[in-house]
Amino acid sequence: MKKFRIFKNKQKMEIEERTVKTLAIEFFEKWDIKYTIERYESVEFIIFKYQGGQFFIEFCKDAPYYYRLVMPFIYKIDNDRIKVLEAMVNLMGVISYTKAFLMQDEVYLIIESNIEPNSNIDFFENKIRCDSVQLFKSQRKFMELLKE
Repeated sequence: MKKFRIFKNKQKMEIEERTVKTLAIEFFEKWDIKYTIERYESVEFIIFKYQGGQFFIEFCKDAPYYYRLVMPFIYKIDNDRIKVLEAMVNLMGVISYTKAFLMQDEVYLIIESNIEPNSNIDFFENKIRCDSVQLFKSQRKFMELLKE
């Protein structure tokens, strides 16, 4: 793990680099959340359940401070594909930080974010909690938009 040298009040300090993957694993172990790690080409996923929802964090070796928090399978398209696509576009217009996309015939929600190399576990934990709440709100709003 890389270490950074910083100067605070003219004193040299070394801090460890914290990547999304290391912080996520530390967060899951701290709260005894079961998780699995999957890999597809250069992208890794940590799949987990949290606050009653299924999520995964997607991160890439080439960008260790960038991640996507994904809420998969929020809606399966049965017949009215145009109505679902309109609801997805309207959702992204109303809640700009949440993105909706299709994976085959399933709607997924995603929030993209970054952390600083010296982020601590409390910061990351708060970020995951807030992002997951925003995804739940976005899911509710998407379902409302479908009914319009």
